[in-house]
Amino acid sequence: MKKISVFANLFIDNQERLDNLKLSFKSFKKANIENWVINIRGKKKIDTKDFLNKNIKKSKIKIFFYEDKKGWFCDSLKISKLLRSQYVFFWVEDHICIGGYKYFNNVIDSLFNYKIDYLPYSWFFFGNNIKSFYTQNLYGNEYILYKNYNKIDHKKRLQYANKKKLKYDPYIISACSIIKKNIFIKLLSKKDRFFYKWNNFLPFNFEKDQADMHWLPYKIGILKKELFAPLDDDLGVKGYSLISRKFFKTTSIRVKNTKIIKKKIKKNCIIKLKFLVKKLINRLYVLFFFN
Repeated sequence: MKKISVFANLFIDNQERLDNLKLSFKSFKKANIENWVINIRGKKKIDTKDFLNKNIKKSKIKIFFYEDKKGWFCDSLKISKLLRSQYVFFWVEDHICIGGYKYFNNVIDSLFNYKIDYLPYSWFFFGNNIKSFYTQNLYGNEYILYKNYNKIDHKKRLQYANKKKLKYDPYIISACSIIKKNIFIKLLSKKDRFFYKWNNFLPFNFEKDQADMHWLPYKIGILKKELFAPLDDDLGVKGYSLISRKFFKTTSIRVKNTKIIKKKIKKNCIIKLKFLVKKLINRLYVLFFFN
């Protein structure tokens, strides 16, 4: 029986976030999990710790309250040393397992059997992620598809999806993913930008968008049916979140509709110049320091 390690570096500052975490936890707790390594920040960190300790065997969980001034990456790298499995499940607390723990376990077995490097477990977009690979050769079983994925494959996929106007997950690395531990550690420890997009205390710098092709090649896995889905974020796709689909009968959670858009640069020449200089420095940084 193959098992994964669960990693999370969470900010739980109110009851809604804690309630979402409880829903998410209960949805996949029966999956084949070797150990849990969790860092918690925010006003509800004690309540979160108490909940997890009550529901997970003591020998399987380690909980920390790290808040280093260096930020999210520093704390995450510290706790990552305790991950036992070859594969890391990056737990995002507002995504719910709707595929069932048995399907989850079959996916875990498939990752080991096919030696997959990276598999996004959410943002399925009603099957559009599979459709975005339509022009490419895929292999696999009844649970996942996979392929050796390189820069040329990625560009072809982007072109096809844009042509067909598909709403899909184009990210090269998403937080909602299961990743080989050695790649996960590299993502935490290897800085690939001189100027990060986000504040150091946010986890979003971990993710690599469609332009971050220096993280390729790898062997990618693609789910054949939906495993996880966002609780309350449609992400620009009408009716996509579980609240929108009425999986949960509640009026207390409002549906978000986050949209991935390119930042518009103001006409001010100085601001525009600063943006272009930062962009150029980041590209040169990757060219000279990342390999």
